Amino acid sequence: GMDKVGGKSFDDFGVAAVVQTFVHDDVDEAIDALRPQYALYIGGMGARDENYHFEVFARMNEGRYEGDCVKIQDLYLDGRKDEAIAAVPSSLIDDVALVGSPARIADTALEATIVGSFTKIGPAVRSRLDDWRPLSDFDLTGRTVLVTGGNGGLGTATVELLVEAGATVHITVRSEEKGVRTVDEVRRATGSDDVHFWTLDLMDLDAVRAFGTEFREEVPVLDGLVHNAGAMFEDRAEVDGIERTVLLHVVAPFLLTHELLPALRASEHPGRVVWVSSGGMYSEALRVEKLQSPDDYEPAKSYARAKRAQVVLIDQLAARLGDEVVVSAMHPGWAATPGVERSLPTFNKIMGGLFRDPRSGADTAAWLVAADEPVARPGEFWLDRRTRRTAYVPGTETRPEQAMALWAEITSLAGLDNDAFQGSATAS
Repeated sequence: GMDKVGGKSFDDFGVAAVVQTFVHDDVDEAIDALRPQYALYIGGMGARDENYHFEVFARMNEGRYEGDCVKIQDLYLDGRKDEAIAAVPSSLIDDVALVGSPARIADTALEATIVGSFTKIGPAVRSRLDDWRPLSDFDLTGRTVLVTGGNGGLGTATVELLVEAGATVHITVRSEEKGVRTVDEVRRATGSDDVHFWTLDLMDLDAVRAFGTEFREEVPVLDGLVHNAGAMFEDRAEVDGIERTVLLHVVAPFLLTHELLPALRASEHPGRVVWVSSGGMYSEALRVEKLQSPDDYEPAKSYARAKRAQVVLIDQLAARLGDEVVVSAMHPGWAATPGVERSLPTFNKIMGGLFRDPRSGADTAAWLVAADEPVARPGEFWLDRRTRRTAYVPGTETRPEQAMALWAEITSLAGLDNDAFQGSATAS
């Protein structure tokens, strides 16, 4: 099982070649290794399914490689992999390079590998492909950001990145002890005193409402809100009639966004709302009747369902808020955090050597607050500073009626009207 991801072996997606070249610190060679492997992928794996990658490359080249792709797939499925690779026409690789920039080709190829995309290989390669601007080069002086669950792992990393860029950052934590410890840690790491904590139990919706009122009084202008708080629970339990995974990851942040809308709307940048989702959501489709896992609770599955709901909701929120408050979602890849170590020990043991560090995992969340590019693309799902598809597995696409059903469900659970985000924040 160590060499399997999504039912495909590492070698199927050329991950072995990418990892080997990356480990030897030759990122350019790793990128080169991806191109022929990806040509095989879009031909051998995509010819009959007409998946995204085949559509992008074969259709944009007027389908003239369809016959080649079918041949490659037949050889591949017959176990004749070397012949399949040899059957990839060199002109296909050349034409692929004409479809988009080499950076885009390599990025999409890397995404197809899953392991290469989600691990530390992803940001190491992509930061060079796109010549990433360091977050410390952004000037966030005068901007205020709130990060939920700011203690530990991705939360603390996000806070540090924003503070280093000059922002004043507030965090929510569940206890004063955690707040004091985290603030001291961030101040020592950054040399800045512009970090403050609030105690808040996100699984208490009355507390969320009260916090929203109190926070708006002290911070009338909020430039960024990062929904980072999260947990994977071993057993199913409800709080006030709501399954706690859904409450913590979906209902509470949804309500908090609503309560802080006046402050977010007051930002001139404009205000940003960033939901920290998870690549695990790719494994689950949205089924509103299954969202709270009434009869089939499994920690990872229920977590993935909640993360899928987050991504569907941000599209709905963006449609209602437009560009007055920019709503985005991102996933951090596979990052080394205490939460992963605690909740997924086997996965952590197998993949830990390739995990991103917390700052690499948090980079896109902080970038979505700081950069100008996301303003023109509200409602998108991001990884490593690029937008990503929200469905790859057949049957996990979300239909409009499902999205509308989710909106109705979450507004009801949050105690809000269906049109709550059309006007100022007033809980019903």
